[in-house]
Amino acid sequence: MFFPNLIDIATRKVITINAGSTLARAAADMDEHDIQSIIITHDDDDEYGLLSADDLICLRFEQMDFDMPIRNIEYEILPQADFDSNILEVLHLAVNRSGYICVLDEKKKLTGIVSNTDIISSVDPEILMEEQQIGQIQYDAHFKTASAEQPAFEVIGELFNAVGHSVIIMDGEVSVGILTNKDAIRLFNTDKDLQLPVKEYMSSPLETIDHRVSVKEALDFIKKKKFKRLVLEGRQKQLLGVIVQKDLINTVHSKWADLMRKHEMELKEINKILENRAKKLEKLAATDHLTGILNRSRCEELLEAEISRNKRYRTDPFSIIIFDIDHFKAVNDTYGHATGDLVLKKIADSTRRAIRASDFFARWGGEEFFLLLPHTNFEQAKQAAEKLRQVHESTVFSGPGQVTSSFGAAQFKGQEETMESIVKRADDALYIAKRSGRNRVEGCH
Repeated sequence: MFFPNLIDIATRKVITINAGSTLARAAADMDEHDIQSIIITHDDDDEYGLLSADDLICLRFEQMDFDMPIRNIEYEILPQADFDSNILEVLHLAVNRSGYICVLDEKKKLTGIVSNTDIISSVDPEILMEEQQIGQIQYDAHFKTASAEQPAFEVIGELFNAVGHSVIIMDGEVSVGILTNKDAIRLFNTDKDLQLPVKEYMSSPLETIDHRVSVKEALDFIKKKKFKRLVLEGRQKQLLGVIVQKDLINTVHSKWADLMRKHEMELKEINKILENRAKKLEKLAATDHLTGILNRSRCEELLEAEISRNKRYRTDPFSIIIFDIDHFKAVNDTYGHATGDLVLKKIADSTRRAIRASDFFARWGGEEFFLLLPHTNFEQAKQAAEKLRQVHESTVFSGPGQVTSSFGAAQFKGQEETMESIVKRADDALYIAKRSGRNRVEGCH
């Protein structure tokens, strides 16, 4: 069976907790059952929610009282699907924040949960590309690291925006372990001193996978280890990046697309579903092919997540910067598009070296770039933009010599703000900078 129904792959043993129970009870249940998420039920409706390890970590850092009932906090409401739905019909539902789908029986009651893990585990390795290397799959090279001597409490704080909810622990230049959400929840249920070095609590040694192994071997590895992520290493044993389960699902889905083309007559109806979904999944590729930084699709996903997190937990303000290379068309017209591409690459490289490790940097389109600056207010964003303006102005380019950029900055306003509104304000500020003579920074409150 290439495309099973949900009930065939669902996890039937689901750990639930009533919305009236406390956060402390939820943390204890998650630790007891060795899970990173728990399903929330309600007495008065048929909705099902999800409380994750990531949520509990955020709440702990916000010094939230863990004796508070779960219903008093905001949490994700999970999508639902009927038990006899084909996996292809609902695969788009799994590409949400948590990656879970509630499976309902004939009476519309919860009968199981389908997760990214279940989707991966349901795949017959024989239908995967056994010759494709795992390193050829899109992976995120922007993983977080921390020193083995760093206090555990600080490293747990780094899990908020970390790829795969994990931080790689380093002893100098050597990777010695990993800290994940699972480790954090375990520590929250103990009396351990979190001011001690993280090396006391990390999972060690760090288990990696060679980037040259096949997709089939990677799937076998992740199933056997019950991992939520894969840490890739290169030929010289250097860390390359982290692949999360969603990346593997995308690869499997692409292989299914190939199968559909070979069985077009037999599977015509689901082929249409697959092709429509494949087009959407293509947009999830995270990296701009020219500059090597994040692309717009991935950046918008991160911005939406930051907005949601800020509204939910009322964390420190964050800001964005949009900048545009001045007179870039003239560079292309005068020196050719090859030189223009080199300018884009050099601007990206110089910017990447000048920003913080916690900042997210993307190519927004053409010669326009985007920065997401967590824990940054309006004045700090303008200062960061001015620093970048000076970096660009002082960089020497082959051909045009000097290239400058114009910058627009905006700070997230709060509950009424949307992605569209904050981007428009930054874009308006950029337009003012352009009209005011270029090579300058403007901001919009």
